[in-house]
Amino acid sequence: MSRPCRILIVDDVPNWRTALTRLLKSEDYELNAVASHVEAKSALDEHFYHLTAETLSKLKTKRDVGDHSLGN
Repeated sequence: MSRPCRILIVDDVPNWRTALTRLLKSEDYELNAVASHVEAKSALDEHFYHLTAETLSKLKTKRDVGDHSLGN
């Protein structure tokens, strides 16, 4: 029997981290969820992951990146 895919979730927003964890856990993935890049580095030093999923807590606006970056 093969091992399940191991995924590391990195998100500083607890609700988003929990939601993503619940969604992926329902698909029988092996998960580890952390809140910071420091925790992620530690987790990566300890285990092999097939995939790392990182989400951003702040979306950039046109003002942040300039109109040209958004294709407008």
